Amino acid sequence: MSVQLRAKLEEINHQLDDVRQRHKEVDFALKYARNQLDEIQRQDASIASLSRVLEEIHKLEQQDSIQLLWGETCTDSEAVQKRRRIEISLRDYDTRVSTTQHRIRTLLDERTRLDSAIDELVEQKELLAEQLSRIVDEATYQSELKQAFSSQIVLPWSNRHKDAMRLRVIMACLLYTSDAAD
Repeated sequence: MSVQLRAKLEEINHQLDDVRQRHKEVDFALKYARNQLDEIQRQDASIASLSRVLEEIHKLEQQDSIQLLWGETCTDSEAVQKRRRIEISLRDYDTRVSTTQHRIRTLLDERTRLDSAIDELVEQKELLAEQLSRIVDEATYQSELKQAFSSQIVLPWSNRHKDAMRLRVIMACLLYTSDAAD
């Protein structure tokens, strides 16, 4: 029984080590993702300006005055390409932000799951350690009882050597008196 409990305890310790290692990896990835988001968001002011520029470009296009921005030599298709480049830049920025935010949420969920797993494994480990301790205590108690009942009971005032000498003297006296009486 104790061998099985020790094996189970060993298995839980290995699982706990694995989960704690994964927790460290998730914490590292989370720190990296947050740093990435901070770096991306440093461009917020520039992106906000670019977004306002795009709104103004749309207004100029609606008024058929886009040539004022790009110049008379710019063709309509070139103007559209320039606008699309700005739109792509804004879309890429939004995609990077939302992807990084999604990654952070996923890592936070994973860390919460790992925290729960660690708590559960620690609880199982404590229960097994308690059971193992009870088994060891019971075995010790049984061993002490067995030892106490297996040894001969000797009274504190008895002295075996003196008792044996007295018995010999009494036997010798009895033999001597029985021989003298015959």
